[in-house]
Parts: sequence; structure tokens; C-alpha cells
Amino acid sequence: MKGYTYAWTSNHSGFTSSLSNPEVSPTSSTVYYLTETDSTGCTATDSIIISISQIPKINAGGNHSICIGDSVTIGSLPIDPKAFYEWTTKPAYQSFTGLIHKISPPDNVVYYLVAGYNPGMPYSCYS
Repeated sequence: MKGYTYAWTSNHSGFTSSLSNPEVSPTSSTVYYLTETDSTGCTATDSIIISISQIPKINAGGNHSICIGDSVTIGSLPIDPKAFYEWTTKPAYQSFTGLIHKISPPDNVVYYLVAGYNPGMPYSCYS
């Protein structure tokens, strides 16, 4: 805002900015502190914590070739027991959750595996 000055710092030290709305790209969870000063010298302070989630490790298993009508198991043992796993296909005809599944695709299909925390949350972390 016009007539205001801004002083940002962080804990992990090293970040400073005088912008009102700076962009940050922390590599670990960081607390950012803001001091806003108006034209009369009055100040207000606030802080925000940016938490960095780890990306879950995933392993969809190897490629498989099977005959129509046969089945195969895809997936692997859970690498991260706290993660949510979801499979989708291309062309789109099937989706399911969990890590290991026995499938019998009707044709050539590519299966995609994504993993994240807090399914359905807009700020989940997905691989």
C-alpha cells in the first residue's frame, strides 16, 4: 500500500525483502516474519509458517505384457504407509485406490500411479 514500508525476515535465516508480497521458495519448513510500518511510524507485525511436505516415494512396478483375458498384478509393497495411492488409466476406463491390484485390461492400457498425503485436499503433495 502507498505510504507503507515492509520488512520481511525468516527463520531459517537468510531471507529478507521489502516487497509487500514477496515470492518465496523454501526447501524446508520456514517461518516468515513481516513488520509493516505506516507513514506515521506505527508498526504492525505478523508471521506465516510455510510447511514443506515430503513427496511420497512410489513404485508402480515393471511393465507387463499379457494376453487378452489374462490378468496380472501391478504395484509393489507400500513404500510410505502414510501415503494415499491412486491408479488411473489411459485410455480412461478405470481408476482405483491402493497400491497392489490384480488387473485384466480389455486392450492396451497404460496405468498411472500417483501418491500423496491428505487425499482431496487442495494442497496435497503428489508424485
